[in-house]
Amino acid sequence: PIHQRFHHACAGGFAKQGGDCGDLSGPTHASVHSEVTGVVRCEAMDTGWMENTTDMAMQTVHEYRAHITWLGAGSAGTETYSSYDRAWCAEVEGKAPLAGSADAVFRGDPTAWNPEECLLTAVSACHMLFFLALCAREGVRVLAYTDVARAELALDAGGGGALRIIILRSLAQLATAADAATAKALYERAGQRCFIARSLATPVDHTIEFEALG
Repeated sequence: PIHQRFHHACAGGFAKQGGDCGDLSGPTHASVHSEVTGVVRCEAMDTGWMENTTDMAMQTVHEYRAHITWLGAGSAGTETYSSYDRAWCAEVEGKAPLAGSADAVFRGDPTAWNPEECLLTAVSACHMLFFLALCAREGVRVLAYTDVARAELALDAGGGGALRIIILRSLAQLATAADAATAKALYERAGQRCFIARSLATPVDHTIEFEALG
């Protein structure tokens, strides 16, 4: 049953993943690609639990780069609120591009990734990867993992807004039922260490359930 739940949870997400952002060879893309670069700096913290701790201690800053290009100008650009497409493409060197749009509520493409979904996915994946790493180091064998993640966006009268909460409901399969208490503690520790969650003002409500083979 757990594998069926994992497959069901993942199938919908993978169906939305796009590998083609359209024609990015035109002059508009070339100019934006060379002039606009998103850079995120993350201070490496609490790295004693990681492998190669000496190297990690010396390298205290990790830099991430992404190129975001708007693809929806058409012939009129932003002449009116309804005249342009919200399509965009995110590129990271050496990786497949990600096709995105705005949320359908904001006139975006409902079949494409929107920024809110990207952020939600980043929080969930970061928490998961920390949890798996901690379990591996503590001798807790995790055989499968899935997470049903949800976020609530609250809009204000001025047209702005913010994610008011992120909710993670995780399920993991353990090789040994006796490891459940340790795994639960490691899941909580992962939430405290997750780089993405620690970078946000939005609270993250996370819980996990376990199934075990023995």
